[in-house]
Amino acid sequence: TGNNINQGVYVVLYDQSLGSLSCADCGSAQCTVDSVTNLCEEAVYIPCGVGASCQFATQTMTSWNIEIMDDSSNMLDSVTYSTNSWWPEAQSDYSYALEYLGYNNQYGANYVRSCTTTASPGAPILSCTPSCSLASECTLSGDTGAACITSTNQCSCSQTGFYPKRGSCYPIPEPSNCIADKVKNGSQNYFRFSFNGAPFDTNEFYSVLYYLNPTTPVTITDQSRIRTEDDVYYVPGMNVSGYVYTELRFPSLNPYISTPWAANCTIFTQSPTASPSPSPTQAPTRAPTT
Repeated sequence: TGNNINQGVYVVLYDQSLGSLSCADCGSAQCTVDSVTNLCEEAVYIPCGVGASCQFATQTMTSWNIEIMDDSSNMLDSVTYSTNSWWPEAQSDYSYALEYLGYNNQYGANYVRSCTTTASPGAPILSCTPSCSLASECTLSGDTGAACITSTNQCSCSQTGFYPKRGSCYPIPEPSNCIADKVKNGSQNYFRFSFNGAPFDTNEFYSVLYYLNPTTPVTITDQSRIRTEDDVYYVPGMNVSGYVYTELRFPSLNPYISTPWAANCTIFTQSPTASPSPSPTQAPTRAPTT
């Protein structure tokens, strides 16, 4: 209440019981740092706690909600941590940050852990490659098969469902609602695969796996969410044509893939169009124009 917030600025909510806030990792490249407060002049800082308009009493690292409303109680924006929306889990004392300005703040996969415990409140998040020291840091976001490699102090993640990020193994979002329309167009017969992209703002690829015959699978990978394939194995009565999953690629590393979308790609057969039309127009007209 009572804070004026301009479009495009950072809003920082902080626990005032922990003492004064400082942007120790903020430099001139990140924002204009006030020499007295050591805070970014462009950001708006809102203290939370006893006597304040916001509270952290019931918030935890994996259960929190932020709502920003105007003086008329109209919701301007909100973010809720949810284990069902591909959020990573940050270690205690670290913070969550949207990886890049312009990313959708409703997608949990767009958030990363801060580089340090002091973070950069009020400024763009720093780019870094944090190391791990314990296996528990790598498994924190759900990859039970992950390990911390002592020779490199980097996480080794499962190739399916997770990828290395910020000293841990982050979940890879899946595409969804895959359908395969069986199309007959004259002499052409083909399947048109289409699906919703993963809730993730990154340079992801998508793979569609289908079968040429009952025992021979083939995988097609690119960045398109609509595919046309004319060699899909099909017999009448089939209702699943293939699988779709997300693929992340990094230099000098094998690709990391999500688990396939749970419901797979459902087959839909297009209904034929009635031809000729059931009620043709009479010709010649009964009342020609003079």
